[in-house]
Amino acid sequence: MTVGYPAYREQALGSWLPVHESWTHSAPVVAPQHPGTLLALSPAEADHRVDEWGRGISELFTDLKFEAVEPTTFGGRIETIRRGDLLVSHIAADAQRVRHDEDDARPLERFFLNVQLEGAGAVDSERGEVRLAIGDCVLIDPNQSYVLDFESRFRQLCIQLPDWWLRERLRMAPERVMGVPISLQREGGTVLRAALEAIINLPLNDNGSAPELVELFGDAMARILRITAQADHYRPPPPMEQAFFARLRQFISENFRDEAVSPASVASALGCSVRYVHKTCNSHGTTFGRLLINTRLKAAAQALVMAAKRDRVSTIGYDSGFADSSHFSRVFRQKFGVSPKRYREMTARPSATE
Repeated sequence: MTVGYPAYREQALGSWLPVHESWTHSAPVVAPQHPGTLLALSPAEADHRVDEWGRGISELFTDLKFEAVEPTTFGGRIETIRRGDLLVSHIAADAQRVRHDEDDARPLERFFLNVQLEGAGAVDSERGEVRLAIGDCVLIDPNQSYVLDFESRFRQLCIQLPDWWLRERLRMAPERVMGVPISLQREGGTVLRAALEAIINLPLNDNGSAPELVELFGDAMARILRITAQADHYRPPPPMEQAFFARLRQFISENFRDEAVSPASVASALGCSVRYVHKTCNSHGTTFGRLLINTRLKAAAQALVMAAKRDRVSTIGYDSGFADSSHFSRVFRQKFGVSPKRYREMTARPSATE
């Protein structure tokens, strides 16, 4: 599918990053030799175009509420390529506003690295508002609430990074640099930019993963994020916030089996605002969603060790707070590296198999 709106037909399919020194609107571009899925909008009625775009970005990224600045003329397209464990999307679209609400979303085990290629954008998150100029990038946690605002036509890369992949390379809590703008035109950023160009532009190997290029990009990204964290002068949370976080964890440990547990229900029970719940979690290097799901996974792992052989894995997941068995299996494998069934086989005590 290669058709797009007239405003985007001028741009060749696969035209992505400006090359080397120039980040201007008229810069040369590089084109990946193996472009993947193209999520494009074909000519249609305005309402259909807007609805189609909203559904498409929610499926590709996370649950999003989309609003076009000019619905009657809106157009855009998204191209994606996979590089090893990374999914890279190139977005070219008209002005829009996108909102993500943590309370309404499914938990995700990944982060987004957004790179501004053309136009200007803004990210409003728990850390505050950040303005993105051409050549700026920012790390976003899709498990937190945020708003993306583009006042005019723009181009942007969104690189989806698995949670474990980022943490393994970063060797610190990603939350320390969440929402902090990073310029790829400053010292250190040029290396990351070159690595990013490499994973997009060079051909894949026979396995389709380009591992050396992905590792180069990962190392460069981790280095500039660590430099950013040091420059950001991180300070530990104040005592009152630490005490509240302890109460928050205690509440979750006592109520994690309840499917209705949410930031709103916790805020009501502990007598604070939902925003304060998010702020406290962020200050401690986590999110409410991750704290809850890790508590549930820990309980499920303990139950699998003690469970009798006749006990169903899906029942154990449900008893641990997971309403969907496939979601339970997926996030369990992401955390422990094996399926719940295999984990029970590896760790079960003799009495549990009788």
